[in-house]
Amino acid sequence: MLSRIGDYQKAEADLKGARSLADQSNLNSGALAMELALFEAQMALSRLQPDLALAKSRQAIASSNSQLPELQIKFKLIICVAQVISGTPRAGVSHCRDAVALAEKGGDKSLLLSARLAMAQAVLASGAAEEAGKIASQAQAEFNRLGQSESEWRAGLLAALANQRAGKRQSAYDQATQAAAILATLRSKLGEKPFYLYLLRPDIKQQHEQLNKLIHNNKD
Repeated sequence: MLSRIGDYQKAEADLKGARSLADQSNLNSGALAMELALFEAQMALSRLQPDLALAKSRQAIASSNSQLPELQIKFKLIICVAQVISGTPRAGVSHCRDAVALAEKGGDKSLLLSARLAMAQAVLASGAAEEAGKIASQAQAEFNRLGQSESEWRAGLLAALANQRAGKRQSAYDQATQAAAILATLRSKLGEKPFYLYLLRPDIKQQHEQLNKLIHNNKD
């Protein structure tokens, strides 16, 4: 997904083209329409526009075309994280728990891990640092095993934030520096220009700043 690396101009052009194709093919009421709604909601979330992400997701969930478990899970995750960003994490936790429960019934390991990562974020924001740290650390280990460094560094950041919240400064520092090292490997994988765009993505920019602050504040 182009929006995952911050190239919103290209992503929006592709979205416009996909909408045009859907109009020409009379596919606006089917699975393609749901995929486009998902794309729009994910892009809004990455831009830290929770209200738009929530509106797109709730509208899609209300549609009979979104009943496929995979779509249900992805939209619930967007709602969960959007509510965290909006300052209502406790409301988001229930959506994440629903998404995790649905994902556990399926066979998509990456989707299940993404659900657990979002749940860690919501649980941490709701004040349960110990639980959040455990979930994030377990997810990080699995992302490492799967070679998914983009998700792995963010899981490491959440684990570090949870440790800091729990008063474990050394553990917070250790996990933050580890997350920074993983992020450096992602830079090598993406290349300089894509990585630069990735760091400009509003949600990633915010998380990167959190990471740098964690390392600076907890360094002996």
